[in-house]
Amino acid sequence: MYKLYLADCAEHTKICLRERFYRHIFNTHFNLSFHTPKKDHCVTCTAYEIANAETRVTLQENYDRHIAFKNRARQEKNSDKIESVKL
Repeated sequence: MYKLYLADCAEHTKICLRERFYRHIFNTHFNLSFHTPKKDHCVTCTAYEIANAETRVTLQENYDRHIAFKNRARQEKNSDKIESVKL
């Protein structure tokens, strides 16, 4: 966000604040903070997790397919890592 702020200041020929002060204002005046999420969540998994029992029934098939695809992709990634070490 700070990079966007710098670009906006440059576009409108404004004086930019230092990143430290920018963060201070964001954290204190807006009660927001910056952090890197520990784990990203996709829309499919999140929708299934927050759905009630009735809705989960309709989402179940799509969710199962999604999990199978995710597991297959993880297996492929691991096998690619093993192959790259062998070379």
